[in-house]
Amino acid sequence: GGSGGDPSSSQGAAPSDVTTGTGGGAAAAAGDYLVIWGTSVNVKETKETFSRFVREFREAGSEDESDLMAEALNEDLPYYMQRLEEIHTLEEPF
Repeated sequence: GGSGGDPSSSQGAAPSDVTTGTGGGAAAAAGDYLVIWGTSVNVKETKETFSRFVREFREAGSEDESDLMAEALNEDLPYYMQRLEEIHTLEEPF
């Protein structure tokens, strides 16, 4: 990368379906207001919300008792974090 010139060069190549919000400035340069093209969906906010969901979701009792793997899950711990640990341990996604 060169210095000066195109202000977008400091952000690197942006995917074609993501754009910075209007107004530019330091917030856009820092990636605080990236939106999915054609929407007002804030990328940073959506990533944070999804990440928090995966880290914190707890399943309140399974109605499907045929799921043998559900018996091994601790209802006091986040559901998806347990499933991800299971995948990591078994090295099989299913």
